[in-house]
Amino acid sequence: MSPRLQTRRYEEFHVLCFNMRNILLGDVQVADGSIDACSVDPREVFAPALAMKAFAIILAHNHSSGNPTPRKPDLLLTNQLGQGVRLLGLTHLDHIVIGDNGNYWSIRQHDQLDTVP
Repeated sequence: MSPRLQTRRYEEFHVLCFNMRNILLGDVQVADGSIDACSVDPREVFAPALAMKAFAIILAHNHSSGNPTPRKPDLLLTNQLGQGVRLLGLTHLDHIVIGDNGNYWSIRQHDQLDTVP
């Protein structure tokens, strides 16, 4: 994801869908935004996962500023979408925020995946 998203001037939001063996079924861009925000419709997030009969998903988006540290709205969205993931019986593997120069932030690695800020 980093090579594609780190140079974008506007934010993009992607859903990566995986089968039970964590093999990538598809990467779908579900939203594009402005220079500092991206409006994400949960229906658009889950539609590809359901259509591909995915077992798990990873959410990914970029910060055009180059700083991958998630903002409070990023964490709120992650947790809101996490509720949908659980309701649909999917596995939420991670939410990755892409910055510049190969920098990224894994919300799971920072133990923020299932916490409400």
